[in-house]
Amino acid sequence: MADQTPKKAPRKAIAKRLWLDAQGVECDEEKATQGGYDSLASKRGVRFTPVTTDPATRMYAIFGFQTLSGNEVNSAPDGTDGIDQAQARLDLLKSGQWVDRSGGGGGIRFDKDKLAEAIAQVTKRPIADVRPKLEWRVNAATGAQVPDDDKSAGTCLYGTRALKIPAVKAAYEKLVPQEKGEVPDVKSL
Repeated sequence: MADQTPKKAPRKAIAKRLWLDAQGVECDEEKATQGGYDSLASKRGVRFTPVTTDPATRMYAIFGFQTLSGNEVNSAPDGTDGIDQAQARLDLLKSGQWVDRSGGGGGIRFDKDKLAEAIAQVTKRPIADVRPKLEWRVNAATGAQVPDDDKSAGTCLYGTRALKIPAVKAAYEKLVPQEKGEVPDVKSL
């Protein structure tokens, strides 16, 4: 009997990952000195030139930049191309910081139990009703649950969506104060 597993429709490309030479012309990975990530819809993009002469390090850096840019674009709010978000994340990295720990930047991490408590406070719903939803992926615009493996543009974690709501974010930050400023030196421990 033939395989009757339903086939997923191929995902539509939303961006192009570019390997560029010093003049900004597309080239093979081995010859690239910079990387690009361009939105196909808006024709806007972001560029990165790693500061290294080692070919392996340069290729890893460009690949990492393209992957992180894709993550930022895929988590951007509906109606935006995500390029500004990707550029902001690149600027943050260039400043020596991995993520913006003051709140909703890319790479957001959260304590699911504390976030459930914050959502329950704001919505006046029982935590037991809210907590299971923190395991969901959702349509970023509507909040409707989508399959766990749906990582297409316009989807995100339920918690990520919840933290974009100012009242929820404020309640969460009261429960889990966000670290600001300098991190103490390890020698002070």
